[in-house]
Amino acid sequence: MKILVGLMAILIFTSGNASVDSRLLKLSISKSDINEESAKKWFNFYYSSGREDFNSAYERGLKYRKSMELVLAKFGIPLDFYYLAMTESYFNHTAQSSKKAAGIWQFIPSTAKAYGLKINNGIDERIHPIKSTIAAAKYLKDLHNIFNDWALAAAAYNAGEYRVLRAIKKGQTRSFKELAKRNLLPKETIEYVSKIWVTREIDLKIRKPSNSLKDIYLSTSPLRVPVKDFDLKTISVISEVKLNEIKKLNPDIYNENISKQLEGEVTIYLPQLNATVFNSFIRNNGLISKVKKPKFLESFGLIDNKVGDQIKVTIVGEGKLKIKNIRTKKAVIVPASKFMSL
Repeated sequence: MKILVGLMAILIFTSGNASVDSRLLKLSISKSDINEESAKKWFNFYYSSGREDFNSAYERGLKYRKSMELVLAKFGIPLDFYYLAMTESYFNHTAQSSKKAAGIWQFIPSTAKAYGLKINNGIDERIHPIKSTIAAAKYLKDLHNIFNDWALAAAAYNAGEYRVLRAIKKGQTRSFKELAKRNLLPKETIEYVSKIWVTREIDLKIRKPSNSLKDIYLSTSPLRVPVKDFDLKTISVISEVKLNEIKKLNPDIYNENISKQLEGEVTIYLPQLNATVFNSFIRNNGLISKVKKPKFLESFGLIDNKVGDQIKVTIVGEGKLKIKNIRTKKAVIVPASKFMSL
């Protein structure tokens, strides 16, 4: 099976220290923006009956936080919009609402598709923490371009830009505080912006830092793969990543073979080293085959083979091939001139 692949130009995550514009670290929603009565209510809730779920949500977010912040920074979104996702879903990537919104950023299907996310019987990219964050960052950037105010952008994320524009026209003001005070915005939206501010304040000023979970995407690379004959099992063999790990990094793909449901390309995330292995395999026209004659492979020094084992063959140098048994992980280097078809 031939699969062409290239590293995404959009974003590659690394564990190195990424420089972030200091302006993005400033608070985008200030205390003067929020409704104090609403803020007090949510402070009380998060320290009483909502405390356990609230703390669990913060811990869950650590699995994606640094990667999400890198995405936000890339698109010029203030980093405290990370807490908008907290408000939306408690960082539950499988969260779904009665309005058919899904994922960490709670995209409805129409908005998700408008910002490039694929949704069909085999894949729902709203479920992927990083793909959905890229789409959310683009959406938030557009909202800020409309309102030139981050509090109004957050309000529009909740209520919709047209609802906020109508409120501005009726109130003849672009002050979120004033629109809220005059009840020109839905109560839910006023509460929503207050919750973002409260969750941020609790995290930055009250909660103790936690390092119990590491960001699972920081050491990954996104690859764009044509979906013709796309098969997660084949990707697993080529990249030498266990299928369960691929599924963990790509929860949006819930049909292992989605070629019948999709056209074009799909993005998958793999550990960086394995992404390099995958690229090298494709670049060198690698071959995947199944063992029919174990003794034949033993003649090359590759032992412990069984009929049906998957063998990966790649070029490793001029006139040399690497033959690896995926099951045993044993490999040998052989002259290409002496290698025959499996």
